[in-house]
Amino acid sequence: MSSESENVVHVIRVFVVGKRGCDFFGMLDSSGIHYIRKRPPIGVPIAGADTAVIAAAMIAGFAQIIAAWITSRPSRKATVTHIDRSITEITVVMNSNEIAKSLDTAFSVMVFDTNPTENQQDSQA
Repeated sequence: MSSESENVVHVIRVFVVGKRGCDFFGMLDSSGIHYIRKRPPIGVPIAGADTAVIAAAMIAGFAQIIAAWITSRPSRKATVTHIDRSITEITVVMNSNEIAKSLDTAFSVMVFDTNPTENQQDSQA
């Protein structure tokens, strides 16, 4: 007989902030990372992040996507909030193995682009 803890699936909540969110979700799609995107009900205005849930079993691939995301533009950042509520900033000097290790105890991940001007210039090009 299996215990209840064996049936629990650890998930990581992902918050994608800014207009570049579709780029991040596109990277997940093209890599085959399975996720569930959470959208607000129709007609409900939001001023927050796009959200998704990823099973912790996908950590290695997810770490590679985060590494690719932050190295593709200097203005892109990522932070991990751990189960104990401590926060780790993912930096470009971290490799995907180090990021995966940080994700082992992750409660949530936030990815964002700190340069909205760059985003506007890219969308006009």
